[in-house]
Amino acid sequence: MPTQTDYLTLSQAVYTIGGTAPVAPSGWTVLTSQSLQSGMQAAAFQNNTTHQIVIAYEGTNLGNLSPSNFSSYLAPQLSADAAIAAGKNPDANKVALAFAHNVLKIASARMAVTMDSGPLVLTNSGPPPGVGQAVPPRGAALP
Repeated sequence: MPTQTDYLTLSQAVYTIGGTAPVAPSGWTVLTSQSLQSGMQAAAFQNNTTHQIVIAYEGTNLGNLSPSNFSSYLAPQLSADAAIAAGKNPDANKVALAFAHNVLKIASARMAVTMDSGPLVLTNSGPPPGVGQAVPPRGAALP
């Protein structure tokens, strides 16, 4: 099982500037990643020894404040923050859940993983705003 340090390191790895692909920390491999100009960035990392998978989502990243990245990355993240503050469900949630579905499909093809039995972990340390609320508990199917 990943340690708290693993979760912190993996979450930090997904925080990149301008949609740059995340780099896996030592002992981990990037299984898949996604960076959209809607501001959603996520990566699924697989442990090289245990084969456990951790999905890390980038939250609001003020590192994208530069003019070249603001409209494509930071502005949509701030818009999602505003939607959550207004009690709404931002579109970023749908994209984040679609990414989790894709990771589960990839993992299932490789290792016969299911939400009930597989070594799949969703972190809450840096999801797009509101995603933490949308992730089902272990054992529940993704919507």
